Amino acid sequence: MITRGKPFEPGNKVSRGRPKGSKNKMNQEGRQFLQLHTKALVAKALRLAVDGNERVLCHLLTLAFGTKTMPAKMGDLRMKTIEDLLNAFERIAKKLAAGELTPEQAEVMLGMIQKSRGLIESYEFEQRLREVEKARAKSVDEPEKQAA
Repeated sequence: MITRGKPFEPGNKVSRGRPKGSKNKMNQEGRQFLQLHTKALVAKALRLAVDGNERVLCHLLTLAFGTKTMPAKMGDLRMKTIEDLLNAFERIAKKLAAGELTPEQAEVMLGMIQKSRGLIESYEFEQRLREVEKARAKSVDEPEKQAA
């Protein structure tokens, strides 16, 4: 009986398929084509970048220099309260919009804000829980004292 999604019995009994480690023929042919035309392709990409194609320019710069970015200078970013996090977010958004931060730098900083938010929420939750537990213990102790 054939089950849905599995029309064949396990194991290939007719042929072994492509041997492990063998190269994909289309990828090899594509690489050979690109190697034959490397100079022309690079010249075309450079012309496009110089003519103002920002995507090509960014790609070429990334290939040439990698994705490492300079550390961002934000000054003091307070992250002790939710209000501090909101202010930090606004500062980062303004610097990103002004081009003073790269999207990668902003993403790292926003990740820090997200982690800080989680820590603040956990801390505040723990504080509230302790207060509830103290109030509950106090309310349980009071009837015992009145009964004695």
